[in-house]
Amino acid sequence: LGRASLPYEYTRRDFSFKANVKPISYFAAGLGFKRELFSRDHRNVEHSDENNFIFSLDLFPVSWITVRNSYTRSEREAEAYDPDAHEESFPEGEAVAKPHLEELRRFDQADRDRDKFVSQASLKVLEKVDLMLGAHIQLDDYPKSSYGVKEARSTALSVGVNFYPVSRFSF
Repeated sequence: LGRASLPYEYTRRDFSFKANVKPISYFAAGLGFKRELFSRDHRNVEHSDENNFIFSLDLFPVSWITVRNSYTRSEREAEAYDPDAHEESFPEGEAVAKPHLEELRRFDQADRDRDKFVSQASLKVLEKVDLMLGAHIQLDDYPKSSYGVKEARSTALSVGVNFYPVSRFSF
């Protein structure tokens, strides 16, 4: 029995806005919202929506230091999950029926709640050189998943250097 190759394509549409206020010279705060709409072909979920609520806090304590912090709360909701969507790739049926867990959800299509914290600092160490430091923490929870990925955590630290030999270019 043959298996058909299907194009697992998707369309993503994003809508967002953000408003910032800088009441004093060394402090800025922002609020934002982003909505992501996914449409998929030949997958377990045809449509999902994700709402992102964003809060940012930027500090400029002295002229040579900038600290940017943000927190994002995301909630993704998927429409009806079809655990048998893979059957579409077997136009003549499977040779052997394989058991599968009806409650298993693919993590990229399942309902998800996410908390993301990002902090970045820029320090001007020389006239044409900046040092960049960053930290990123992401906590994911899959509230409707009984099997598979139920929660995840990722952490990343970064260090970088920017060099400005000419005011129009950076490396």
